[in-house]
Amino acid sequence: MFKYKRTDFKITQNSGLTCDPTLQKWPSGSGDETALTEEELLKKLNKTRLKPHHERLLNGEIPHPTPALWTHHTVRYKRRLYGCYGETSGINPGLMWPTHDELAERLEYEKVAYPFTLQEMTERKKELRRLEKENHAKRAKEIEGKMALVEKMKEDIIAKKLAKEKEIAAAKAKRDDLMEEVRRHFGYIVDPRDERFQELLAKKEKAQKKAQKEAKKAERQKMLVERLSEGLTKETQILPIKAASPSVDEDIEEESK
Repeated sequence: MFKYKRTDFKITQNSGLTCDPTLQKWPSGSGDETALTEEELLKKLNKTRLKPHHERLLNGEIPHPTPALWTHHTVRYKRRLYGCYGETSGINPGLMWPTHDELAERLEYEKVAYPFTLQEMTERKKELRRLEKENHAKRAKEIEGKMALVEKMKEDIIAKKLAKEKEIAAAKAKRDDLMEEVRRHFGYIVDPRDERFQELLAKKEKAQKKAQKEAKKAERQKMLVERLSEGLTKETQILPIKAASPSVDEDIEEESK
C-alpha cells in the first residue's frame, strides 16, 4: 500500500530525524528534512491519496473513531457500526434492542401489514389455489366449446362459399344460354357489344325475370290453397261431432213430453 524508499529512521526526543548510516541516505531536496515528525513522515510516505477514514475502512478499522457528522450520533448508525465491528466499536450493546416505543410501533405495523395468523394464511393460500384450479378448468372448458364452434363456423363458411360459387356458376350459365338464344335469333354471330344484341338480351332477361316471378306467385298460391284445404278438412271432421250432440231445446221437449 505504501510506496517509500527503504530507509530506517529513528525519532529522537527533540523530534529530530536521523538516518542509519548503513542504509541509503535520505534524498536531498528543498527544506529541512530532519525536522519532520512521524505523522508528517508517514503522510509523505503514503502514496494512495486516500482520505483517513477511507484508509481506516480499507484496513478493517473503524472509519470515524470520533463522531464527525450529526448522523454518527444516531442510534441507527451506532447499530450498523456495532454490527460491522462488534465490541471493538466501543458501542453499548444495549442499543441493539428496540425501545418500548419502537417495539410498540413495530407491533402495530405488523398487525396492520400482517393481520392473519400463519394458519389463516395457509388456509387462504389453499383456498386461492383451489379457486385458481377451478377457474383454469372452467376456462379450458370454455376454450374447448369455442374451438368446437370455430370448427362449425369453418364448415358454415365453406358451405356458404360453395353455395355462392354454385349460384354464380348457375347465373353465368343462364346468361350464356340467353346470349346463345339471342345469337340464334339473329341467325349469325353478333358482337355482344352491339346495341341490338344488348337490347334483345335485356328483353330476354326481363321476360325471364317475369317468368320467375310468375312461377313464385303460382307456388305461393298453391301453398295457400293447400293450407285452406287442410283447414276445411279439419272443420268437416269437427262438425259431425257437434251435430251428434243433443241440443238444449231437444232436452226441454223430451222433458215436457
